[in-house]
Amino acid sequence: MITLNTDAIIAKTSKNGSETVEIPAGQWIEYRYGTPEAPIVILQQQVPVGKKWKLTANVYIEETDA
Repeated sequence: MITLNTDAIIAKTSKNGSETVEIPAGQWIEYRYGTPEAPIVILQQQVPVGKKWKLTANVYIEETDA
């Protein structure tokens, strides 16, 4: 007897982008999501005195139905 396997394929839309910027000493970077009233910060860093950072931000989003 043949046993059938089921594969569920989720429809999705992919979105992505990238940007590189130079950030001088004393400046902050912050990565957050949520609402303006209650943001959830997942990264917050300050460029140290006497240093500069070259930041490359890569974003990849998979959008599916809720």
